[in-house]
Amino acid sequence: MMDVHVLTDETLWTSDYRLRHCEGYAVDGPEGHLGFVSEVVEDDDSFDLIVFVDGDEVRIPSSAIVDVDLNGERIAVADER
Repeated sequence: MMDVHVLTDETLWTSDYRLRHCEGYAVDGPEGHLGFVSEVVEDDDSFDLIVFVDGDEVRIPSSAIVDVDLNGERIAVADER
């Protein structure tokens, strides 16, 4: 699993599984709210988030994720593009 701060509670699903199925989660960047995850694209050991931002889809690598609140369904990224 990535070295990312993840807020969660007790559940049957692992944090990694829930993060790889985070469609609909809000995504925030350094300047505030960016958009919502529309798709998660997996590639072997990593994945990218396809985020709907201002009418466009932006691909954000999982390496840009800095904080995750699984219960609040929010993801913070270091760089928005």
